[in-house]
Amino acid sequence: MIITSTTGQGDLPSNIEDFYFAAQDKRPSHAGKPFGVICLGDSSYESFCGAGEKLEELFYELQGRAPIPMLKIDACETLDPDSIALPWLQNWLTQI
Repeated sequence: MIITSTTGQGDLPSNIEDFYFAAQDKRPSHAGKPFGVICLGDSSYESFCGAGEKLEELFYELQGRAPIPMLKIDACETLDPDSIALPWLQNWLTQI
């Protein structure tokens, strides 16, 4: 389960870059293992939730399985991301 925001122009936050690049380099197999991505972003940017898309793509490349699609939370539409994320997480848990 990855929960992240997007910085700059679809960039990963600095605190998750090491994880992302290590997984890209080492390519650990996640064959059939479930993963989930929740991403916070701002839809006024062209690269809305770009970090989440990068992470989702990485897990697919590692042959992971997404029980449900990535959740994109738009900061322009909600002030309480928990109200959207928690029901999504409950659904994800029932699917794994």
